[in-house]
Amino acid sequence: MTPLTRLIRPCRWLLALLPSACALAPPQAGAPHTYTLDLPRPGVWARPAGDRVLAVMPVHAAPPYQGDAMVYRRRPHELQAFAHHRWQAPPARLLEPLLVAALAADGAYRAVLRGDPLGVADRRLDLELSAFYQDFTRLPSRVRVGLRARLMDMRRRRLLGTVSLTEEAEAPSDDPYGGVIAYHRALQRLIPRLGAFLRGREGIGGEAR
Repeated sequence: MTPLTRLIRPCRWLLALLPSACALAPPQAGAPHTYTLDLPRPGVWARPAGDRVLAVMPVHAAPPYQGDAMVYRRRPHELQAFAHHRWQAPPARLLEPLLVAALAADGAYRAVLRGDPLGVADRRLDLELSAFYQDFTRLPSRVRVGLRARLMDMRRRRLLGTVSLTEEAEAPSDDPYGGVIAYHRALQRLIPRLGAFLRGREGIGGEAR
């Protein structure tokens, strides 16, 4: 066997493995892209079922999701960020107006405020974004959204309840834009579950599952 043959054989072996290795790797190349969350605004607002005021506090984010990076996973226990794809703002900040609008339209409260600077709220909702990533460990890829919620009675200074909600949605394409579409689909299922949790704690309707 010639020295050249010895060199070519391992190269052929590596090239044969390359397509399967790349199959689970999300695309990184291209010009920078910026994405936002634009869920449909409620078209119909329910009549308030009570006279309480809810303050939705700024959403806290777990460390991997505090910036504007679009986070993904291609192997267990490891999160990475796309190099050329970003959120318009940190996901927690993008979620806040969507949550406030959806909970106000739900009608469980007389008013839903974004924060409580004047101290007028009867209830306070604390939220944490615990998961917000696109998973490429299997194809088609999926996104995972996790939200932890804690409802406080501000008049009696007591905890009314906590809940951890998660939703997954399959991406229509295995790239960042496909993930954006999937995030919207997951949130359209997760936000009503948050509303159901609040209604259950207020004795108005069903609990979140």
